[in-house]
Amino acid sequence: MYLTDKFVDLGLESGKAWTSPEHRQVAVNALIQNPRVFTVDKLQWNVNIINAIPQEDIERVTISDLIQLGCDFI
Repeated sequence: MYLTDKFVDLGLESGKAWTSPEHRQVAVNALIQNPRVFTVDKLQWNVNIINAIPQEDIERVTISDLIQLGCDFI
């Protein structure tokens, strides 16, 4: 489990950047202090899915949407 929002950046693959600040915020909200996200692999898996969401959809994405996209944090 990662405790502060700075840890979410560990989920980015080398050389990658956040698609937008909103993508990073969604990742922070869903993944930080989540007891189901306890390895870097899980963090990276979920960050990759969140970072791939189209910009026009990121502000209205729900937990159900993230699960349907393949996130593994519930």
